[in-house]
This record gives sequence, structure tokens and C-alpha cells, in this order.
Amino acid sequence: MIAARPPEPADEDGEPSRGAQRRASAPGRRRGLLARLYSWQGLLGALITAVAAVVVALIARTPEAPHPPPTPSPATASPTTPPPVAGPVVGIHLTREHDDPAAPAPAVLVDFEGTVTGLDPGSTVFALVRRPDERSSWPAALAEVDRRDGTWKAVVHVPRPQPPLVMTAGVISSDFGAAQPPGVVPPPSVAAPSPGGPELERLQEDGPAAAGVETSAPFRSVAPETPRPAASVPR
Repeated sequence: MIAARPPEPADEDGEPSRGAQRRASAPGRRRGLLARLYSWQGLLGALITAVAAVVVALIARTPEAPHPPPTPSPATASPTTPPPVAGPVVGIHLTREHDDPAAPAPAVLVDFEGTVTGLDPGSTVFALVRRPDERSSWPAALAEVDRRDGTWKAVVHVPRPQPPLVMTAGVISSDFGAAQPPGVVPPPSVAAPSPGGPELERLQEDGPAAAGVETSAPFRSVAPETPRPAASVPR
């Protein structure tokens, strides 16, 4: 059995020895160190919290760059629809010049064939021929139009032909420039021009400058008549 250690003797003046004083003050110093450590940890935590708050505020105030709109891919892009063609369109597919045996003076006939789309009920197709260096008495004719098939034909009588002949075609309206009294509603449909009506007279007098005329293409040459092969004489 171990005997208890005797207490250290006191100093001569009756105070405890230095070893006893050190052992008595050690727990107090540890408590002071822990208190200071806890204080520093609190300050460091508060500093970190303040810095984080400043960073968050700066990020929130920075404006975001605008994002460009997405570019549609070729597969999803909607196809563009061509605009509709306004007004009638007249096409000339064939012209042919040949003699007019029924005419008393030298004359030729020019045959026309073509197509037409978008023709109004009050309009029809015309064919026009121009002789060189002549701007009066235009040879012209109103066409026979098949509105269901969109085709037309015309035959123009050309007296005193002087090659080269040039021709064009287009649309002429029967109600062009017709004056309507105030308050009168125009009819929904107008009859097509007659073959020998005032529209043909306007064409023959003024040509492409006649009122209500819209030409489809510039003048171009008429194909000359193909000469027939000579008949062989039997021997």
C-alpha cells in the first residue's frame, strides 16, 4: 500500500511553496486560453459571414448578358411561300405566218396559239402585229379563249405585209374607263369583248397604247412561212 505524499513544506514566511502555487494556477490558465480561443472563433465566423454577404450582393447587382434568340435549324424552318401572281398572265407558244389566198391584195395571216391564267370575266386575249416603220392601222384580232383549259387561239389578217413582221399578245378589258354614276354599284361580272366590238377598234387604231390594254411581252419576230417542197412532175 502506497503512503500519501506529504505536503510540501511552507516557506519561512508561512506562504505555500512555488510548486504548490503553479499547480493551483494551471486550471485557471487553461480556462482563459479556451475563452480567448472561443472569442477568436466567433470573430472569424462573423468575418466570413460578412464577406459572403458582400459577394452575394455584388453578384446580384451584376446584370446578366442578354442571350441571343435560338437559330432555327434548316429542318424546322418554315418554308417560304412565293407570293401569288397578281393579274392575268398570257403566254405565246406558237406563231406562224402564211399566205391569205382569200384576200384581193397581197396579204398574210399570222396564226397565234398560247395559254392564259387569271383572266377576268370582262376581259379577253388579243393578238397584235406590227409592220416595219408603221404605227397606224395596226393588224389585230381578239382571240378565241377556252377559259376551262386556259388556252387561246387567234388569226390576224395583215394586209401589205412588209417583213420582218413582229408581234405580241396581251389582255384587253371591255369595261376599262367606263364611267359609273355616283352611288351606282358596278355589276359583279362584265361580258367579254365581242370579236368586232369597240375593243378591236381601239386596238387597230392605237395598238399597244389603246385604253385597257396590257401587253404580256415585248414585240418579237413572227416565224416566216416554211416554203412547201416543189411537186415533182412525172416524166
